Amino acid sequence: MAWKRFLSLILVVFIAGFLINPVAAVTSSTDPELPDSIEENKVVDFSLTITDIRGSCVLIETDLEKDGGTPIFDVTDLTGYTLGSDGKSLKICNNLPSKLVIPIHGRIPEGITRKTVLLPTGESLYLKFFDQGQKSYYRVKDLSGNTVIDTTSKSFTIIHPQLEDIMRIIDTNITDPNARGVAKKYISLGLIDYVYGDLIPIFVKYDPGRVANLEQRVSKLQSLTDELNSTIKDQSATLSSLEAENSRLKSQTSDLESKVSELQNENSDLKGQIEALTQERDEYRKSAGTFKTVSILLFVVLLAGSFFAYRTGRQSGYKEGYRKGYDEGKREGYNRGKRDGYEQCMEEMGRSEPSIGSGVL
Repeated sequence: MAWKRFLSLILVVFIAGFLINPVAAVTSSTDPELPDSIEENKVVDFSLTITDIRGSCVLIETDLEKDGGTPIFDVTDLTGYTLGSDGKSLKICNNLPSKLVIPIHGRIPEGITRKTVLLPTGESLYLKFFDQGQKSYYRVKDLSGNTVIDTTSKSFTIIHPQLEDIMRIIDTNITDPNARGVAKKYISLGLIDYVYGDLIPIFVKYDPGRVANLEQRVSKLQSLTDELNSTIKDQSATLSSLEAENSRLKSQTSDLESKVSELQNENSDLKGQIEALTQERDEYRKSAGTFKTVSILLFVVLLAGSFFAYRTGRQSGYKEGYRKGYDEGKREGYNRGKRDGYEQCMEEMGRSEPSIGSGVL
């Protein structure tokens, strides 16, 4: 039991010591002190002092911009540090002193985003948005390896002179709260130039009908903005689809070019075959012409020979027939003449023969 009382005593002493001397957290301070709100693009110079570091590394980050070519962090007296690629972060490790003092030089961001929106009507709408969120002069992280033990920081908001001026005009010159609300809504939508040039003169005179109409226009503008964003997404998807289709068509074009090349080679071979066939046809026609000429000449010769043979045979027939007819006629005439002469002689001899008893000797 004695040892239990001893352990309880040690535990009480430990807890009491912890409560009397709590573990210190990392702290920071600047010289000079920095304002909570500061004008856009203003240059700031200050020294950052960091104490009560418990970890093995310290990471310092900032939302300040570079002022020309001057680095944000002055690391002249530091060792074992690493700068971020954008120059807006600094990490220091190993053998950290009990107090770090780092000079910082930077410029407050402008904090204005400008956009141009093309309306469905074809008109361009120029928008200007003012950053009114919290920014940091610095953010210090006490690190043990990659674990954040503690943090400390100093924040600021950006003062925009143009925004401050128009807000003052709205609050001073527009008495109707609804009209002021519409004007500020337009500013939140990025239409500060439109509020300057068109809305303020209207709202100063205030016409409730116009206010209601303007509220409708705000709603319509918001609807058009949503529609435009949707259209942009659709166009992006369509563009991706067209790029894929273009890639496919390029592949098809390459295949067609290869086929065209093959067809050209085949066409060249066909031309050679056609030329050979044409030459054979010409030779055939030439041979056919020669054959036709020879056939005609042979036909003429045969026709002439036939005619000559016919004529020669006819003449021979005529001569042979004439000769035979002449001989037969001569012979027939001779025989007939001989017979007729004999008969006539006999007749004459009969008339001259003396009759019996005439007394004439």
